Amino acid sequence: MRPRLSSRSGSRHASVLLAVALLLAAALALVAAAGPGIGDALAQTTSGSGADISVAALRAQADEIANRYFSALIHDQELDKQIARDTQLVDDLRARGQKARDDARARAVVAYKTATGELAALIDSEGALDGARRAHLINGINARSQATYKRLRSANRRLRTEQRALEAERRTQADALAHVRDEAAAMNAKLAEAQQRERAGALAAFAAANPAPETTTTAPAVTEALPAATEVARTSAPSSTSAPSSAAPSSQPPTSTTAAPPVNPTPPPDYTGTPGTNPHHDDPFLTCVRKRESNNRYDAVSPKGTYHGAYQFAQDTWNGTANHARRADLVALAPEKATPYDQDEMAWVLYQWQGKGPWGGHCP
Repeated sequence: MRPRLSSRSGSRHASVLLAVALLLAAALALVAAAGPGIGDALAQTTSGSGADISVAALRAQADEIANRYFSALIHDQELDKQIARDTQLVDDLRARGQKARDDARARAVVAYKTATGELAALIDSEGALDGARRAHLINGINARSQATYKRLRSANRRLRTEQRALEAERRTQADALAHVRDEAAAMNAKLAEAQQRERAGALAAFAAANPAPETTTTAPAVTEALPAATEVARTSAPSSTSAPSSAAPSSQPPTSTTAAPPVNPTPPPDYTGTPGTNPHHDDPFLTCVRKRESNNRYDAVSPKGTYHGAYQFAQDTWNGTANHARRADLVALAPEKATPYDQDEMAWVLYQWQGKGPWGGHCP
């Protein structure tokens, strides 16, 4: 037979139960406030590596999107080169057409100035023989002009054809560029979600490693034992200092604190970087790219702020490469803020992964 509790021990037991109940309510409020990420993270503490798998899957999806992103980016660069070539061809054809017109005018002027009285008499004659002579003479004068006109007509036809092709290429490039942007946005959204889940997992691990101690104080003392990261949970948990049964109902409806998923990853707050010299620093390809892109300046930023660092990474390209290299500490970091070692490393990873294409294929 179990011994009966005294009234004093029963009171202490009730206080402990109240503290546990309030702690559980705060934890549930934290889950609701932080959204699916913290829920997965908390699941990790009870069921193993569920959150790890989710983060790994998100990063794998981002890597798959990055492959499409680079494919679209290189396609856009090829279109840009083709447009440049065709623009030059159109300019050349336009110049050739103008030269043919100038030649035709010059020949007409020469023919007019060198016309003799015999030519005028032949033109005015009415006899058949004179007419034949007139035709022969005029044909001889115009022979080279006709060749010039033929070249002019050919150049104009080709010019119109190339202009139409150029306009089509420009429309295609606009579509390709929009596709690049869409893929970059999708990749960044996956990276942001993975980042959010990782941070939620770290918060859950901290909460599991630092449980609230048992206490006989009221609810505020229990919630004060929670880490600072549970402030959101405290604001949404019951605020009464007595038992839940005596809490007065709120006159205001509960408000949701669930935020929309982030669309871009955020820079790491504690990046220190890898010191020293990267073993690939003196690789001929990296040396060429670094010299061509930034004149070996690791802190370089393009005038419009689009390209960064020694290898002039676009931020989207840097994010995809860092994720592919499993360097989560570099995702969303401005490339010029990374150490020379890490910039060399990301350039080498991208070169091994995507070849020369991301830099336009200019270096051998």
